[in-house]
Amino acid sequence: METRSVALIVLLSVAAVLMIISTGSPLPIDGVPDFSADVNTVKSVPSAIGEGGALLLLTGGLLVLLIMLPITLLKSIHTEAQHEPVKNGGASNGSNGSNGSGKYDLGYKVGASVSSQNIDDIVDSLEQLQDTEVSITNTTGKLKRIHVKKCKTCRNPVCDFERGFFAGAFGQFYDNVSVKETKCRATGAGYCEFEVKG
Repeated sequence: METRSVALIVLLSVAAVLMIISTGSPLPIDGVPDFSADVNTVKSVPSAIGEGGALLLLTGGLLVLLIMLPITLLKSIHTEAQHEPVKNGGASNGSNGSNGSGKYDLGYKVGASVSSQNIDDIVDSLEQLQDTEVSITNTTGKLKRIHVKKCKTCRNPVCDFERGFFAGAFGQFYDNVSVKETKCRATGAGYCEFEVKG
């Protein structure tokens, strides 16, 4: 629900700005005061800061929207996924597949959508998405051990979103990736540990 609200607000805001820029005034609406005097004030802004400055200001605002919107949408999608009920008693099959909860599949899609040049990009992406600490501890060929600390969503003994995220993200580097959770904070460990094999 939150994702749709954010998208609708952004769409309406962009449409209003484009309409004002193209026509010089907002559409008249019955019962709403006419703000045509304010339009003259808006038109005087370019003369005060210059047309180049006004264009720079508008471009900067749009760039902020383009940068922040994907991050906000990903966080919103992740939050919605965390409230989805876990099926099959939360048991993970330990293979590439999902356990049916939807969290693995969502994590896989988000992980696969991360444009990674190297493994550090994967770590940075998950840290930004979840405000957590991620480190790769042991690396032997195509076997990686990943520690996730301060994970706000790792309250259940199966961290399906994170497992799916790593499978999707490492799938950019390796064929036939499998991810298995070997330790979990919910069962008393100091961190969640994932074993990634490619």
